[in-house]
Amino acid sequence: MLLADNKEKENMEGRLNSVLLLIHAQKAEDIVTEVKHEFEDIISTQLHNHLRGDKCLEVFILEGDAARIKQLVKLFQTSGKMDYVKLIIA
Repeated sequence: MLLADNKEKENMEGRLNSVLLLIHAQKAEDIVTEVKHEFEDIISTQLHNHLRGDKCLEVFILEGDAARIKQLVKLFQTSGKMDYVKLIIA
């Protein structure tokens, strides 16, 4: 399932609707803020929630070009500051 999921995301193209879930330490909030400002063109909605243990949950509703969505996800994945990154394609 993991391989199929990764292959699906590699082959994304065109205009998409998707949901991006992030979990990160509260101290990594500045990274999230910096990255999200670069992608305001595809972020329709963002929800932020504080979890236990100084963790935060971010839910992004995305709409836009698949290439931009891939860029956004990759930045969060490679930041080294996210505990969890999951893209769900609608």
